[in-house]
Amino acid sequence: MTNGFPFPLLSISAMKRFFSRIARPLLLAALLALGLSACAEEQTTGNGPDADTTARVEGDLARPGAHDDRKMASGSVSAESTISLLRQNVRDIPTNRAIQNINAWQQRLQGTEWTTVTSLLDSLEMELTASQIDAQAVGELLVKMGARTSTAADSVSGGTARGLDQLAQTLTQTGEQLVADGG
Repeated sequence: MTNGFPFPLLSISAMKRFFSRIARPLLLAALLALGLSACAEEQTTGNGPDADTTARVEGDLARPGAHDDRKMASGSVSAESTISLLRQNVRDIPTNRAIQNINAWQQRLQGTEWTTVTSLLDSLEMELTASQIDAQAVGELLVKMGARTSTAADSVSGGTARGLDQLAQTLTQTGEQLVADGG
């Protein structure tokens, strides 16, 4: 009995379980990776009061002994806000909130040289908003994000680098597990 749905109720239930157990946590992990990657990598040349604070923070991080635990914000999205989102029980985070976070990072990175990151964000959003989530593709994206995050970690120091390294390992392991499980 389909109760008016084109798919049996079991299929809808299975899709909901998949989304709540696998796809949503992966999406949120990816958001964290991209947020931290963007903070570690983004470079701008603005010097006015509206200039992006990331460039100033990065410049400070490049100096020996610089403090690396500074808040980076761009509009309503920051590495801290993404981390805070991920510290919640990921099964309780509304999907629309995760997508809003992706969209905010896309806007923040628009016009920068970080086309690989923006391309991965675009691909992740497409996968997660598709009518049927392809776990294999999500896993492959997470592996790529892990690699990109690891590269970002190499360009910073201190706590930021350690955090990015840990995140890169987690993204890679999670993505590889999804791929190994066959999606």
